[in-house]
Amino acid sequence: MIDIDHEYGELSKTVQGMGEYVIFAKSAGTILASKGIASGILKPVKNVFCGFPLGMARSNNYPIENWLQKIMVQTVFIHNTHDVVLSFHDLGLFLEPLKFDYKTIETPGETHDYMDFDLIKDLLFG
Repeated sequence: MIDIDHEYGELSKTVQGMGEYVIFAKSAGTILASKGIASGILKPVKNVFCGFPLGMARSNNYPIENWLQKIMVQTVFIHNTHDVVLSFHDLGLFLEPLKFDYKTIETPGETHDYMDFDLIKDLLFG
């Protein structure tokens, strides 16, 4: 399990002085990135989130809806159709009422693994 407070502190040190960057995060990392962006510590030019763990965010009482709606750059959610953590369909239902710039991309799969980097690259860059 991720210690979000510890990782958040480490992340804030890491990004100091960085130029433009894109955040590519998976699973618990998407929660950490969302918190960092919402608080102003992270300032990416774009986000790519794979395998969004809504259940983890809710079970830890993270205000994930608020964090996401504070993101001011496009966020691309790449998500497997039948991800065991959260299906692509349920991700869409969760995101639909939220007000921020996002795009969803459905990928085939029944796992929480996102290891087909060639597919992800093709989806993002054609």
